[in-house]
Amino acid sequence: KRQTPFEKRKHLEIVYSIDEADAQDGKAFFTANYKIGEAEDSLLSYSFNVLMNILFDSDASPLKNALIEADIADEITYDYVTGVREPYFSIIAKNAKADKYETFLQTINETLENLLRDGIDSDIIKSALNGYEFEIREADSGTYPKGLIFNIDIMESWLYDEKPGIHLQYEPYLNFLRENENSDYYVGLIRRYILENKHGSTIRLLPEKGLEAKKNRIAEVDLQTYKESLNNKELGQLIAQTQELLSRQNAPDSEEAKNTIPVLSINEIQRDLHKPNLEREDCGSSVIYTHTDKTRGIVYVDLNFRMNFSEPDQISAAELLCKVLGVYATECYSELALSNEIGTYLGDIDANIYTHQNLTDITKFEKRFVFFAKALAENLPKLYEIANEILLRTHLDLPQRLYKTVCEEISRFESRLINAAHTVAIGRLSAMTTPRGAYNEYWNGAKYYQFLVRTKKQLENKDSSVLIQMSRLLKQLVNRNGMDVLLTCDAKHKDESIKHTRQFLATLPEFPLSSELLSIEAEGAVSEGIIIPSKVMYVGLGSNFKLAGYEYSP
Repeated sequence: KRQTPFEKRKHLEIVYSIDEADAQDGKAFFTANYKIGEAEDSLLSYSFNVLMNILFDSDASPLKNALIEADIADEITYDYVTGVREPYFSIIAKNAKADKYETFLQTINETLENLLRDGIDSDIIKSALNGYEFEIREADSGTYPKGLIFNIDIMESWLYDEKPGIHLQYEPYLNFLRENENSDYYVGLIRRYILENKHGSTIRLLPEKGLEAKKNRIAEVDLQTYKESLNNKELGQLIAQTQELLSRQNAPDSEEAKNTIPVLSINEIQRDLHKPNLEREDCGSSVIYTHTDKTRGIVYVDLNFRMNFSEPDQISAAELLCKVLGVYATECYSELALSNEIGTYLGDIDANIYTHQNLTDITKFEKRFVFFAKALAENLPKLYEIANEILLRTHLDLPQRLYKTVCEEISRFESRLINAAHTVAIGRLSAMTTPRGAYNEYWNGAKYYQFLVRTKKQLENKDSSVLIQMSRLLKQLVNRNGMDVLLTCDAKHKDESIKHTRQFLATLPEFPLSSELLSIEAEGAVSEGIIIPSKVMYVGLGSNFKLAGYEYSP
């Protein structure tokens, strides 16, 4: 059932509980929410995804940049939800300053009004549209089966008695968006669905110390009053019902019930896994590995650099470095120009740390700093040109810019503690039982978070030594000596891709590898707890099966 359209936008203010020891400053949340058409409107769905790229694709995008510069919150993000009867779009400020609410709303309206008046830069539109089209045509479902993702897309219209395939027929919609690339179509979307849209809401979520305790006291009084209103018979019935419920909850499932769960037998699971055929080619002190597959003309590039560090903080600084490469300005590009260049010519770029466990020796594992990019084969020279610019000439000399990145990273980790606390618990267990897990904590766990908190305080105290550390670290990492490149492409693009890769490697510096001086051991068994503002508790218990005498059986 559709909602009755709002006559005017609604506002809601909610308080949530925080611990008495927590600071209230910077703990507010703001959202501005808008209903966007109907579930069956495929053209609007495609159009709004492009508009989201225009407004929010990078920190330099018009609306996101304006909200960041207004110093409203630690993290600015958005959400566009299409899998419902009435899709909606939300602009979100996390860990915001409570007194910046009006600034939040004003910045949104003023920035969008300016876009209506001045128009949207054609390079931004082209970049946003190219990036979205690449994403659709690639149809990368990550670790999920493609069929599952297609099924979800089908259900977004079929659930509401519309044709099941309308969201998969993207060609006519992309053609329309291309034809309107230089028109006022996109500013028209802003006007109709955001600025003049009355069917929406604004929400301010504010922290209040002791609120949970206050609610508990009220609940205790209400329960006591209810108990006193019951006679002995009613009280006995309530006790019996509670005991019956507890008994049912604690009773083991019957074999009959267990047999209703669909399972695969061990014989139905294939033991012989498909291994990709990698062709190796030496290129001086580097190695190029090539894997040919059906890639729809896309070339995937992984640049793998060795990580030989002497201090744990270097691991954390390298992870922070991953968050700025491809985002910060370089010698040749401003942040906006770099974002446009990436969107126009590439499918994506990313930087990450990866660790790989040695299956036969639990004390050994490989560490790599990986720069990843993908593009159509004809754009591979441009991919390497952009990669060279980012890896060798990114500006790492702006403390205020880094401060915003650090605040955003802290906000993301704290959100993870609420929404995915089980992953944090698993990380801690791994750190206690394996050297690799202990290493991972410095770039993907609690120790990385502690590094961020320290770095934030340093930057607040005008200590920007972390920028010097990151700059030195990047120069240490980008070394073709000991580096390997993994190329994945169509067979017909293999030779040309290798040629361009060789040319790129020749542009990188080469120097002797530094010795691995850092040795990190498993932390050892310990019982610990992490306090988070949540009613859900996550409990983890683990051990190292190899240390218990078991061997890995491939």
